[in-house]
Amino acid sequence: MHRALRICEIARSICAFLNDESEPERPSLAALARTCKGLHEPAMEALWAVLDSLVPLLQCLPWDCGGVKDTVVILTNRATVEEWATFFKYASYVRTLSDTLDAEDCRDRLRSVEPSVIQSICAAVPPGQTLLPGLRKLGCTGTCVPFSALPAFLLAIGRRLTDVEIVYRGHDSNDRLVDDVMRSITIIARRWRNLRVFNLSTEPEENTVKHLATLSQATLGLQDLRDYQCMSIELRRDAVLALASLPALKTCALRLPKPSHWKEKVDFLQPFQNLQTFIFATTASAYVAFSRALPPVVLPVESFDLILTDVPFGHAMVDVISLISRHFRTDRLAELFIRFDPDYLDNDNDSDDDSNDIPIMVERRADVTINSSHLHALVKFTKTRIFVFDAPGLYDIDDNLLVSMAEAWPSLEDFGLASVHHACFQPVIHSTLAALPAFALHCPQLERLALQIDASAGQIQHSASQVSLDAKPRSSQLDAKSTIPPSFYGALRDMEKSPSKLTSLVLFGAPVSNPDEVATFLLHVFPALSDFTSHGPQVRQVEFWGMYDGWRAVMNKVREASFKEQEGSSG
Repeated sequence: MHRALRICEIARSICAFLNDESEPERPSLAALARTCKGLHEPAMEALWAVLDSLVPLLQCLPWDCGGVKDTVVILTNRATVEEWATFFKYASYVRTLSDTLDAEDCRDRLRSVEPSVIQSICAAVPPGQTLLPGLRKLGCTGTCVPFSALPAFLLAIGRRLTDVEIVYRGHDSNDRLVDDVMRSITIIARRWRNLRVFNLSTEPEENTVKHLATLSQATLGLQDLRDYQCMSIELRRDAVLALASLPALKTCALRLPKPSHWKEKVDFLQPFQNLQTFIFATTASAYVAFSRALPPVVLPVESFDLILTDVPFGHAMVDVISLISRHFRTDRLAELFIRFDPDYLDNDNDSDDDSNDIPIMVERRADVTINSSHLHALVKFTKTRIFVFDAPGLYDIDDNLLVSMAEAWPSLEDFGLASVHHACFQPVIHSTLAALPAFALHCPQLERLALQIDASAGQIQHSASQVSLDAKPRSSQLDAKSTIPPSFYGALRDMEKSPSKLTSLVLFGAPVSNPDEVATFLLHVFPALSDFTSHGPQVRQVEFWGMYDGWRAVMNKVREASFKEQEGSSG
């Protein structure tokens, strides 16, 4: 064997190259482990490092020791100590055991084992040894390790675990299984206090007082976290503050407790001092109470995601916008999401609403309209790459705000404002087609744009009267007879082709006039446009429903032009 192959780094690089995840069996790596003594050890390390199931290890036992029952692997005969020794030999190479891995090749393979199999494995561990002694990462959805056997499994494995992800979703309601998951969390917090990553995902209905106490107590014991994510179960105030004090924490996704827990001010000076990604699942009022309880600090967060668990009152959202503008560094925040997820809907709120009908809840609570002056406070975040603001409510957005955002955010890649059904309830919209060219001119990286637009003839005429029409367009593509004035094109009217690379456009709008002209305008502003959809506001009056059919004609013309462009380029 060449001397170069005796260098560990070179040997591992070769094995990493042969470790093709597209081939589940990885035959080249397996052949290398069998045929080359010098590369056997690094090949075995690469071959067994990542597993999505314990089944490959169980296949190291004699064939008559196991079987399959209803697609679940079982043990039919007891293995000898020598036979188990082979199992534990290969188990020592495993560094990651996770059935949460997104691998399409997993669908046709046996991965599930019976709880009794885990019990047999744990019972066979030799005295003074541990199961999977080198395990660093564990991801469990109940497939690779059944939840009923997870506590025993955790007590048997080695002490080197650093990353844990538990996903308890899609299972039938079973209090015993949930208790097993909670008991597992307690074991994890006690055995691995230096855990770096802890992710827990459960069904929203598991947000109970008992589970809240278990998770909060476990969180208090984790002192070296870099990544904490659990948005389905609330944390107590003391657990939230424990996370806020961790200097190594980079990513934090949690569910805040109710506003009443934040009446007292937080008494330390620099919470979340090195946090980069902040995700909340909470009500607007709870976020406002939490933010006001914090000291007047500016957080170095790069990505902030507020997932609303309730339809907010209008004044609460105005407060949310104001607090965000104060608490994050304007030269750091690059991703801002404010959205509503019905899956997290908080039915245990302080209001007297007895309905989960979103339009009805908005009608009752929208005492303040979110307007351009409120949102203008966010323009100062000059590093913005992604902006999605889709809180349910009433909006009054004008072209000036949209142009200001486009001019202030040259790195913008994804923009969405009041652009989903639960954020569009009013049939009156003040933003027009005239705001779109600013995104084409000032946001060269923009790929997706979603917002409310009024493309009716009346609104176009009103907007045109507000700007000068003395300049004539140089572009030969502009129709002088069009009802859309040249002023709407802004600086694009002096260009033969728009510089925009935008491919996806979503418009939620009022009635559209002259669909052919609107489509021509959109294609001139966004020549790379290939994915265009449009919807009307979610209004309850039947008479409004037929007023948005014009957008269908716009969509058809844009798609027809896109198909012709593709055919021309392929030809």
